[in-house]
Amino acid sequence: LNLVNRMLTLSKLENRNLVLNEQLVNLEPMLTDLLNKAKSRTAKPFACTLDLQHKTVWGDEEYLREVFANLIDNAAKYAKKDIHIDIQSMEQDQHVLIAIKDRGIGIAKEDLPYIFDKFRRSASKESNYKVQGFGLGLNYVQQVVKAHGGNVSVKSRQNEYTEFTIKLPNRQ
Repeated sequence: LNLVNRMLTLSKLENRNLVLNEQLVNLEPMLTDLLNKAKSRTAKPFACTLDLQHKTVWGDEEYLREVFANLIDNAAKYAKKDIHIDIQSMEQDQHVLIAIKDRGIGIAKEDLPYIFDKFRRSASKESNYKVQGFGLGLNYVQQVVKAHGGNVSVKSRQNEYTEFTIKLPNRQ
């Protein structure tokens, strides 16, 4: 069902037919809930830090929840022995930045330019990570963030970390 919903949303985004129900969204309860759900789905040791200097964003809560759920799930999926996720938010130059960083297997430098491509999987071949999915998640993240007038960037070092930063206009 999630895959079908994601495909429908991507189709609407590609055809510019997505209607956003924008409102003031409180990040803390949303992110806390998503982290708790991710923790409950794993047997690995799970640690997280939540440092929200800016606690709200303007956007469609349902779609933003899916964006953050995808990034948190990826951080847990591609973790090593332990899962450690750091989430920060801050205001910068009329934007709200939300950074989600893990200490997992990272993304190979040569894969970074392609990770937002539809059907692209970013786990390196030598990592031997067997994870489920169709390679739609990061494309979905990018498209939804763009629909909100923002952008998403990534920094990663293989075998060390991956950090996604979502930049949204501060319309408050």
